[in-house]
Amino acid sequence: AVRGAIDAGEAPELWPAGPGELGRFQLGPGLVMLLGGAPGSGKTAFAVQATVDILRTQTAERALVANVEMSAEALLERQLARLSGVAYDRIRRRALDPGDEEGYARAVAALEGLGDRLGFMEGPYTVPRLAEAADALGARLLVVDYVQRFRASDRARGPSENVAEGMGDLRTLAKRG
Repeated sequence: AVRGAIDAGEAPELWPAGPGELGRFQLGPGLVMLLGGAPGSGKTAFAVQATVDILRTQTAERALVANVEMSAEALLERQLARLSGVAYDRIRRRALDPGDEEGYARAVAALEGLGDRLGFMEGPYTVPRLAEAADALGARLLVVDYVQRFRASDRARGPSENVAEGMGDLRTLAKRG
């Protein structure tokens, strides 16, 4: 199948994770990207930033974010700060300066432009529920943050077995496109 696709010039569908150097990271249907790093190193910020940037350029795509630790509101506040250039603390405290208005309006318009193409899953966090929520939204881009806290199934198991089974289930889900 791969050789046939190469010979026919059928490139896989790939989306750059952002502008500039971030474009070197490409995501797309059927792919699983696992981000690792120390707590507070920016994994969630990068994943949601890449998701928003992909949706801004791929206007037919939909994405589902399943974050076990942060609310949709907090994740969107971060994106408002990033896209507006307004300090996150001012966004969070709802204390904009008069000079923030133009950038803030531009960021709000950008996020509102995503419409219903960006969804957020709430718990319980299991891979079967993720699949159901993704199907309901029509999402082909899924953010699972973080995999260690997702339950692969309803059976009780140790952390290592749960992560191994969960990653296997996520790979199967990714292959569906």
